[in-house]
Amino acid sequence: MYSNEIHTVAQVSKNDFVACNLQGNSSQFKFWNSGNDVVTLDKPGKMWFICTKHNHCRKGMKLAIDVVDRTVVVAPSPAPLPGTAPPPPPPPFGWPSTPAPPPPPPFGWRSTPAPPPPRSVAVRNAVGGAVAAAAAAVVAAALAF
Repeated sequence: MYSNEIHTVAQVSKNDFVACNLQGNSSQFKFWNSGNDVVTLDKPGKMWFICTKHNHCRKGMKLAIDVVDRTVVVAPSPAPLPGTAPPPPPPPFGWPSTPAPPPPPPFGWRSTPAPPPPRSVAVRNAVGGAVAAAAAAVVAAALAF
């Protein structure tokens, strides 16, 4: 759901999506503006949606969807070889992954440990993740599919 006084939704072509363009032939576009719209995703293919109000699209209020055919079967991943551990799960969204430790130095060498990464990197990544999550929530609320 979204406020229809503040937002509308238009389904547009890929080029109009990229350019945030609504200047073309309006008969090419589909519009929703009730605030409680339902879009049926009943055929496979890519679909592009934008908010048409107040430069919202240019500020990122747009959504691309790739609808896959229900009959397409995805091959399962191959089973791991005996004695091998599965890869670790990916880190949570927005948090930097921990880099692998460097290989040990050759025998007889002494190395100086590297300084820790600057705090600003971790803070920037955490804030960037929060901004991305907030933006995703705003787009989801505005486009409400």
